[in-house]
Amino acid sequence: MKKFLLIAFLLILPLTLTFSSSRQTFAEENTTGFIQVQTAAFSDGSVLQGFYFSANEKFLTDSGATQTEIQNFRLALKSNINRLKNLMVANFTLIYLENPKAEFAIGENGGLEIVSVYDQTNDAYGFQLQFNSKDVWDFYHPKSNDDQDVSQSEKQESFVSTERSQGQIIFAQELSGFEGTVGQYFVQLYLSAVQGVDVSQSYNPLLIYDYAISSSKVHSNADNTYVDASGLYHHLWQRTIQSSVENDQIVLYYYQVHAQWWYLAIIGVAVLVVLAGSGILLICKRRNTNQNQNLQ
Repeated sequence: MKKFLLIAFLLILPLTLTFSSSRQTFAEENTTGFIQVQTAAFSDGSVLQGFYFSANEKFLTDSGATQTEIQNFRLALKSNINRLKNLMVANFTLIYLENPKAEFAIGENGGLEIVSVYDQTNDAYGFQLQFNSKDVWDFYHPKSNDDQDVSQSEKQESFVSTERSQGQIIFAQELSGFEGTVGQYFVQLYLSAVQGVDVSQSYNPLLIYDYAISSSKVHSNADNTYVDASGLYHHLWQRTIQSSVENDQIVLYYYQVHAQWWYLAIIGVAVLVVLAGSGILLICKRRNTNQNQNLQ
């Protein structure tokens, strides 16, 4: 399964609206917080990938955490999310250094920007990966021979009336260097930040995958769909850790849509290949070291 990261640099305001409304859709069901991965593909070629973790202070308070413990948790959660972000930055940097070009540079004046975000409405921390064009995306995700064969096949069939594909939802995918799924890894990022109370058995976040695209012709087996204020069509899948494994397939199909958007839809399901196994192990080792130090 191909791996993909998406963001739009020029559409921050519409994305802020998208960021909030997609989780409000599931507000009644989200009793122990949420973890969301959001992918958005825009008609101008810019693409977006966001990762968001709700702090869910009420859940911690109800579990017996003090205000000091909650404050420490927030700092630790932001630190864990930053480590995840930095792993991605490190991998992209290695790609850039192989063939440095100013228009593809990482940073505010380049083609790729990676920013930390906080959504006050939903009390969620996260970060976004911002590729301002498809050329930037292609630079950081060079195609293998297999990818090129698939792309050519799609071009040949770009006027077929119906095209269908399916893949595994990101939360159910096995993560290299971590003994478990991506969803379980995300849950551990949250749990390892909690101090003073044991919520390992009660924390059961809603896992949301949000795929948004400017075309109304893409259809799916999503649990919910809606159109946001900027005209993006959202396809949302909601899972728990258990249900992400039991019901792990995402189905996408379209009618007479240009091949490039179908390609984005296919590869938009999974994202974390850029996390090197050694990087994940490093985080785990650091967490174990910190835990041992606390025990001492």
